Amino acid sequence: MAPGLRHLVTELSRLTGVAEVEVHFLVFQGLCLILAFIYRSFLHPSKVSTTTRHAVAVLLGLYVGIYHYSWSICHILIQASVAYILMYTIDPKKHMPQVVFVFTMGYLCIEQLRKALSSDLTSIDHSTSMMIITQKITSLAFCIKDGQTDMSKLNPRQRELAVRRFPTPLEYCSYVFHFQAFLVGPFCFYKEYMDFVEGKDLLMNATGHDDKPQFTKSKQPSALRAILGKLACASGIIIIIAVVAPHYPIEGNTWEEVTNSSYIYRVFYMWWSLTLCQMKYVIAWLLVDAICNASGLGFNGYHSDGRPKWDRMTNVHFLTFLMGTNLKDFTDNWNISTAKWLKSVCYERVPVLKEMSTFLLSAVWHGFYFGYYFCAVSLTLMVLSSRKLRRNVRPYFLQNTRRKTFYDWLTWIASTLSAVYFSVSFPLVTFQYNIKFYSSTYFCGHIIAILIIAILPRNKTDKKTATSISDNVTAYGKHCDQNVPEQTGNDSISTKKNL
Repeated sequence: MAPGLRHLVTELSRLTGVAEVEVHFLVFQGLCLILAFIYRSFLHPSKVSTTTRHAVAVLLGLYVGIYHYSWSICHILIQASVAYILMYTIDPKKHMPQVVFVFTMGYLCIEQLRKALSSDLTSIDHSTSMMIITQKITSLAFCIKDGQTDMSKLNPRQRELAVRRFPTPLEYCSYVFHFQAFLVGPFCFYKEYMDFVEGKDLLMNATGHDDKPQFTKSKQPSALRAILGKLACASGIIIIIAVVAPHYPIEGNTWEEVTNSSYIYRVFYMWWSLTLCQMKYVIAWLLVDAICNASGLGFNGYHSDGRPKWDRMTNVHFLTFLMGTNLKDFTDNWNISTAKWLKSVCYERVPVLKEMSTFLLSAVWHGFYFGYYFCAVSLTLMVLSSRKLRRNVRPYFLQNTRRKTFYDWLTWIASTLSAVYFSVSFPLVTFQYNIKFYSSTYFCGHIIAILIIAILPRNKTDKKTATSISDNVTAYGKHCDQNVPEQTGNDSISTKKNL
């Protein structure tokens, strides 16, 4: 770090009371925001070639990496280089994605294990960037395979993201190392990034076929409003964390003065301390989202009223996440890019135990701490129990509007409490903190979830009723059922009946 910048970071850390590593991250993200504005202004796709845009993105990304990680960036370069060689030399139809996945995840696991053994939980080292690069490399490998697969065997999203032309070394390096999201993400698919570099996200598909589209240029919308909004939200959260967070540390859930307090206060402390922990991630994602938008990355069409959408790189919808009524609302609005990656490389690929495999991969990807794996197992219990409870209980509340409203409020409260209870193990991290906290609750949430899974029947409606209802399903109902895969069994039948 430059001496002048180091002094600035040290002084800001002393004045604000915020950890020096966090101040350093915020200061450097501010510099990246300036670079992003310059990149969009002077390297617009209408002014320079795609080769120039790729080259500059790579050089800036490597500068960011060397500045932060020094010689440790060699691990990132080795991982990316070997993965590219594997993708180039192995036939995509002969387990190429699986080989690339095992290598990149294996290399990441080694570095995550090294970090776990060092007992340093606060630093941002090269393993943080390797997490994002692992997502990019593995998703690209599967997309290359999809490009060589019969399109009829793919789902619509896989067909849309399939890569039919092998990337050149420059294109590959630009996708993996581009400066906008090098440090902490978010992840985007290769085709989405290439559309940005080539300017296709600013074009309107007027005529032509999918293989040879003809484009007409459209005026690039302004991202200033979106950038200012995200920066304002990040600034507000920074103030909240600086003022409030020191009084509600997440490890306080294990303190005796908290565990011996009233049930209501314990629930409040658990929820509020977890929310404050989540806010730190929200700050990072909002800043990176603003940087991406400032460079032109993230444009996603227009709203119905004509306003431009800059949410392609958005990684969190925090208010929607907090107000979610089920686990799907939480997963769809938190760490959105990672959820897309997990769905693309795991959930849609494994034949059995989809939920458990996905949560386990998420835990391994995050690192080797007890809290990550305990959280994965706990959330799996939550998914299975909430799904069975919904199928058995929900039909009783669909008789009228009042019952439905009561059910919505009840599920919001239950889902929020369950998600907080099961998720607090993640930031507690260590075995000691987790066992101490959940022992003080007598593992009540886990016991309730197991009882629901064991006691409630799989199907509430008998086959005769199910057959009668199915005979009256319209084609529209069948279409809607196909687009709501999480509603299976009798809950699907209830949905069709309402339609």
